[in-house]
Amino acid sequence: MKVRMVLHKQYGGFSLSEAAKLELGITDYKSARDIDRTDPELIRVVEKLGNKAGDGLEIVTVNIELEIEDHDGFERVYVHGHEA
Repeated sequence: MKVRMVLHKQYGGFSLSEAAKLELGITDYKSARDIDRTDPELIRVVEKLGNKAGDGLEIVTVNIELEIEDHDGFERVYVHGHEA
């Protein structure tokens, strides 16, 4: 399965511009830091605004392999991630 997400690819930490926060309806610092990086709305805003969404923000695609192991009917999920 492929998952798209927003990563911060510079030193200094993840942050959103005021324009991006306005577009996403974020009103405080905590909400901006806690946003789900796989949120389709965040990805849409970063695609739309580009560098104006925040310095160093980049959309990446990660391949995730899921494996379900069954032991007498009790299932566990193992996740193996590989950067694309």
